[in-house]
Amino acid sequence: MKKVRFKWIWDVVFYVIIVTFLLGIGLFAFMQTQNRSVNGYRIFGVLTDSMIAPNNTLKEGGFRSGDILVVKEVEPSNLKVGDVVTMRLSSSTNTEDETNYLTHRIIKIDSSDSNNYQITTQGDANRSPDRPTSANDIVGKEVFRIPAVGGWLLFIREHLFLSLIIFIAGLALFWGIKQLFSKDFASDKE
Repeated sequence: MKKVRFKWIWDVVFYVIIVTFLLGIGLFAFMQTQNRSVNGYRIFGVLTDSMIAPNNTLKEGGFRSGDILVVKEVEPSNLKVGDVVTMRLSSSTNTEDETNYLTHRIIKIDSSDSNNYQITTQGDANRSPDRPTSANDIVGKEVFRIPAVGGWLLFIREHLFLSLIIFIAGLALFWGIKQLFSKDFASDKE
């Protein structure tokens, strides 16, 4: 009975891993630029440690270099001081696909002009605030972070062909191990 349960659990884990990898690769290939969102969510890789507090700790919503952030589009009126937001840098002269982004904590919201909020942010590690930015430049609010995955995803994006070869080899190895366990299970059953 235990072996039947183990085989069933092994099969579920095997197929969940395969489906997760395939969906991840598909989503990652789709998200070649950060100007695309899926159902209002965007994925950003963290390049700097500007959100680590001076005592080397993370405040709520903080993150480290190499983390992945999932950001949800929000209405500017729903933002409040303390929220961690991602914004387009207005000084960026790049094309739409090469826009620079910054993710910092809101320290001040000026809503005196109801048509255009001015939002001031600051990195937890920074001594001075960023220039105020228009609420129209806010891409979204941080929903959650995935620690230390950014380096792997950056490698996949920059070396897609090599990553596919490694993935296929790993899949073949995983499948071979699964087959080996299946044969052991069949011989034990007899």
